[in-house]
Amino acid sequence: MKFIRILTPLLMVLMLLFAAIPLPVSAQTLYENYTTDDDNATAIYDANWTARDFSTGTAHTVTSFSLLLNRTGLPETVTVSLRMSTASGHPTGADLTAGTINGSTFTENAAGDWYTINMTPEFSLETGRNYSITVRAVAGDVDNCIFWRWNTTGASSYDYGYEVSNNSGSSWTSEDYDLLFKVYGNPCMSIANASVFSSMAEDGDWLTVFLYLNNYAPYYQYESPEEYFNLQFYDNTTLIGQGKMPAWGYKPGSIYMSGATVSGGNLTWYGAYNITMNGSASKFAAPTPSVTHTLTPSEYVGSETFWLGEWLISTAQVIEDYYGINLTMDTIGNDTLPYTILNEVGGSIYMTGIPGIENLCPERFYVIYWQPQYTNGTFTNTYQNTLNWINQTSTIGSAGQIPTTLNAIGAVINLSGNNIGMVIVFIVYIAVVGVALRIIGSVPWAVVVGTPILVTGGWLGLIPLALIMIMAAISLMAVIWIVYLRGT
Repeated sequence: MKFIRILTPLLMVLMLLFAAIPLPVSAQTLYENYTTDDDNATAIYDANWTARDFSTGTAHTVTSFSLLLNRTGLPETVTVSLRMSTASGHPTGADLTAGTINGSTFTENAAGDWYTINMTPEFSLETGRNYSITVRAVAGDVDNCIFWRWNTTGASSYDYGYEVSNNSGSSWTSEDYDLLFKVYGNPCMSIANASVFSSMAEDGDWLTVFLYLNNYAPYYQYESPEEYFNLQFYDNTTLIGQGKMPAWGYKPGSIYMSGATVSGGNLTWYGAYNITMNGSASKFAAPTPSVTHTLTPSEYVGSETFWLGEWLISTAQVIEDYYGINLTMDTIGNDTLPYTILNEVGGSIYMTGIPGIENLCPERFYVIYWQPQYTNGTFTNTYQNTLNWINQTSTIGSAGQIPTTLNAIGAVINLSGNNIGMVIVFIVYIAVVGVALRIIGSVPWAVVVGTPILVTGGWLGLIPLALIMIMAAISLMAVIWIVYLRGT
């Protein structure tokens, strides 16, 4: 059975602090580029591909390339992709990311125009690595082709500005020219949407929550994030609190500091402290990759858990837009909830990024309870009844003769037939033990010899199972005494 624990807040007001939270991809950044002094162009069609090498100065993603292009005829689809570069600047390997554009829509003006080709997926580039922008128009021919503008003097700072292949990329030749290009992308690391809450778990503590982005190549998705990056809270250069980065990607993070830590660090509310995502010194050579967010007075919220819940939902919706997935829900079945909550996936993400958050804002989590179902039925004791003493003793001799006789004797002295049978079994047991004692001269062995009599009484339903177990234990101890203790 599923149900949700919902605590109704005293008021439902959207705080300006959470009203508009920017997406991390809202404004792409221009990175590597060469954009001036073009004086010629190279034709691209059929098996004639063209590429240019560039090296990264910092780690970032690539979301699109802009190239200075023009056309003749109708070259149709143009494919632009990113590949690794060899030490000689040649493209190598498969496409890392790619995009297409309709080359038949390009300008026919020889001066060309800048065209942007979006890359899918967004790809993370490593610091100091060489990559190649590779362009082809395989449906074109000499009369239907595109032209990529270049500078014949090779004036850029990149080593291999022009690569050409006449066999669809199987082999490449370098020329000392510079093709014009722009690389757009996003930082591999960022911190945003920070808020500071106080007295969450104890008086005077601080819980700093935020969204962080970390797609740092080549470790992203392949290595343990906790080993590579730390989330830290600094007062200038003094480290006050820290924790491990819990996950790669665009996720929620937190730094918790107890009341003693806050007071011991002489922290003041509204202070311009720094939240830093810093690479581990054991994994990176200095300077380690790092990004910092400085807290502003508007990011200090207070001690109301209601606003912490509002922060959860607002930032979850940002992550939804970034990944194109659902992390929140407004309804359960046909029931509309009083306010938005995190679904199971969203709840898991936030519980990983902010340990204990489900206890601070339980009303914001979709909770699944399982309760065992119980049916109050009527028990017939069918198997137990088949083992009662009447049924069992009826299997010996004429059917029903033994239980009838036992009941008749019991009626005379006001006892049940079962009790009469039990007395008879014990009399036989004592007789057998007595005879065995006279012959063997050993009490333990005599007890063991008589045990089958009791077992038979139990099988006939005349002696309770518990009594049988007690007598079996006594017999076992007798054997141990005979075999071990007397032997020593």
